[in-house]
Amino acid sequence: MTWALLLLVYLFFLGFLNMVLPNSFGMLFAFVVVFGLIQYFFSAKLVLMTTHARVVEEDEYPDLHRMIGKLCQEADLPMPKIAVMPSPVPNAFATGRNPKNAVVAVTDSIMRTEPGRT
Repeated sequence: MTWALLLLVYLFFLGFLNMVLPNSFGMLFAFVVVFGLIQYFFSAKLVLMTTHARVVEEDEYPDLHRMIGKLCQEADLPMPKIAVMPSPVPNAFATGRNPKNAVVAVTDSIMRTEPGRT
């Protein structure tokens, strides 16, 4: 669904630029295709870079790796990379184009919250 909505945004952008810059549809189309491919293949890295998250190893956060490993095993999913980002707001998200390229990112503050506390 997200991919389809992004495609619509790109097509709208392409149509608008084609009106502003007539006779340049080929160049604009190539521009949109290149940016779409970049976004598709590097989206996880871009998200981690913009959130200042860094991928962590198991010896740095063993409890976090154990918890995510248990959830992956229960859901029959491969183990994703795990990243931690600095933020005072407890939050977590997953990114990646498929299970092989998945990254689960959590804020450092979510690991300091007490279990069961809202």
